[in-house]
Amino acid sequence: MSSHPDPTRHGGPTKPGMTPLLKVLLGLLAGGVALLIIVAVVGVYVVRRTVHVSESPSGKSVEIQSPIGSLSVKKEPPETVLARLGIPAYPGATPGEHAAQVSFTDGEEGAGLTVVKLETPDPLDKVDAFYRKELGSRFKRETEKGIDDSHGRGHLVIAAKDSVLYSEEKDAEDTFVALEKKGRITRISIVKVAEREAQ
Repeated sequence: MSSHPDPTRHGGPTKPGMTPLLKVLLGLLAGGVALLIIVAVVGVYVVRRTVHVSESPSGKSVEIQSPIGSLSVKKEPPETVLARLGIPAYPGATPGEHAAQVSFTDGEEGAGLTVVKLETPDPLDKVDAFYRKELGSRFKRETEKGIDDSHGRGHLVIAAKDSVLYSEEKDAEDTFVALEKKGRITRISIVKVAEREAQ
């Protein structure tokens, strides 16, 4: 007789098995994955039932309504938007295909963003001179070299190299006219950001 115990006597050779702690952790992990899948499926169902997307027949506007707020995007001709903003187009500048107006609200407050882009082969200095005259002292002029704050408002926006930025803060509206040299063209971006109360 041998002094070593017979491994087959108690159910065969011992195998490394899962400890109770490992079993619990794997069970929790599987339960967590199942819970995430259920939440995702319910979330998709709720979103599909409560979010409404509508597009105008012309394809020039889209509106998204949800329980937490709404978002609308509207494309308009640049001339129409510039007239509404009171900002002149640079003479001979080529407008982008459309200007865009984006509005969003969370039910209590909202904001709007209007963007118009133009391009001209004229040099930056000439375009800058035009807007300096047209916008006058109500707009602050900023360049990479510093800020022309002759009318005393003190926010800081630094313009990049080969660019000029005009800005106006008025109540809950900020308007920017950015001029940027890109190769042989000058890009003109006109942006208005406005806070709005929900209606």
